[in-house]
Amino acid sequence: MADDQIVVYFNNCRCRDHAAIYGDGAFYDLNATGRQANEAVDLPVGQECVVATIARNKQIVFKWYSFLRETRLPDDTGTVCRAFFGDFRTAQVFSKKQAAREKLYSVFFNVRGHFKQQSTIPSPVPQKYRPTRRKRTVSFLPEEVLEAASINELRALAVSCARSRVPLKKRSANYRVGSLVIHRYVLCRAHGQCESCSAPAPFRKSDGSPYLEPHHTTRLADNGPDHPSRVIGLCPNCHRHAHYSADAKSFNSLLKRKLASLETHR
Repeated sequence: MADDQIVVYFNNCRCRDHAAIYGDGAFYDLNATGRQANEAVDLPVGQECVVATIARNKQIVFKWYSFLRETRLPDDTGTVCRAFFGDFRTAQVFSKKQAAREKLYSVFFNVRGHFKQQSTIPSPVPQKYRPTRRKRTVSFLPEEVLEAASINELRALAVSCARSRVPLKKRSANYRVGSLVIHRYVLCRAHGQCESCSAPAPFRKSDGSPYLEPHHTTRLADNGPDHPSRVIGLCPNCHRHAHYSADAKSFNSLLKRKLASLETHR
C-alpha cells in the first residue's frame, strides 16, 4: 500500500537496560562485528523503531522511538557495540499471546507464537496502525512500563499527557492516569531530595521509594496547568509552606523560578 512505511523492530530478548549502559536516549545495541554489523545500517533520522522487552510479569513491553543517531560505545563488559539513540515516543503492553495476534507486533513471532531469533526485523507497516502517528495516550500504560522507563522517557510521557487546564467536571480516567505519570516523573526528577530546600525525603515508603509530595505551583482548582514544568517535588514541610504560609504567594513564585531552571536542563 502507498501509505506503508518501514518500521525497524528490535528484539531485546536479553532484556538489556540500554539507557543504563550507554546513557539516556539509548534504546538498543548491536555488535560492531560479525552479522550484526550489517543489520539496521544507515538508519535515517526520524526512522520509527520498536523495541520488544519482556517485563517482570512476563508481559511484553513494546517501546516506540524516533531514531536520532548511532554511536560506537563500550557496553557493560567493555565490548564496543553499535548503540542506537532516539526520542522515546510511546509504549504498549500485551501478553505474549495477544502480541502474536497484533498487526503491529506479530512480526516478532514465528508460527508457533515464539519470539524469532532475529535481532532486527524491518517491516512495512500501514500508517493507520502506527501509534506514533496518532494522538498519544497513556491510559493503557501499566505500572511495569513506568517502572522501567528512564527519566527522559517519563518526561516524554508526562508532556504527552499534560493539560493546560482541566475543568473539575470533566476529569476522566485518562486524566487521572496522566496525572500519575506526571507525578512519577516529578518524583524521579527530584531524586529523593526536596526541589525547594534540597533536604532529603523525610522517610521511605513501604516500597522503598523516598517520600516527597508533588505540588502544582498554580492550583488545578484555579485552572492551573497539569504539566511537568509546573509541578515540583517537595518535602511535607515545604508543601505546607506553599499552601498555608503568610508568604505562600511569593514562595510559589520562587518555586516557579526553580522549576524553570530544573526543566531548562532536561
